[in-house]
Amino acid sequence: MQINWLYPGFAAFVVYFSIFGFFVSKRRWTRAGLCVGLANMILVSMNIVAPIRGVLDPDYLGYNIGLIHVDAGIWVTVTAGSIVVLALLSACFAALNLRGRAMAFVAIVDTVFVILIGLPVTYEGLANSADFKIQLGEYLFIPGMIAVLISAMLLLVPIVASVVWSVRRIRIHDDSVTER
Repeated sequence: MQINWLYPGFAAFVVYFSIFGFFVSKRRWTRAGLCVGLANMILVSMNIVAPIRGVLDPDYLGYNIGLIHVDAGIWVTVTAGSIVVLALLSACFAALNLRGRAMAFVAIVDTVFVILIGLPVTYEGLANSADFKIQLGEYLFIPGMIAVLISAMLLLVPIVASVVWSVRRIRIHDDSVTER
């Protein structure tokens, strides 16, 4: 049986964004927090089908992004699923406008994403822009320097901004604790 992965991907998209939407609907967010949440939701969106396909699709090639390279099978599900869960938690913490430990979590998670995904993808693209491409599904590609710029604008710039914002939120919490 051949599965059209667009359907499970759309269903997962609805679930993940409904969870994020629930926390946004609490109306505790700031504009910066909402942007940080959306930056993390980019990572969720890029990994929507991989956790499902890793287990169910025997023809799936594996998972490769930045420094993360996993052969097809259960480890794709574990790896991509972990990225989804961590990014979704970070997005929800940002939407709730939390401080302190929650922001430390966001800062650590997003720093790891920058190191494992954002910087390596951007470096790879700049070093080899002629062969660099973004693969959307199995048949659609965006090639060259346009792909490098899109990758940097999705995987590096917003996540670095998220790290900066979350670190500032940790310090704001620590300053208010020490003033008492």
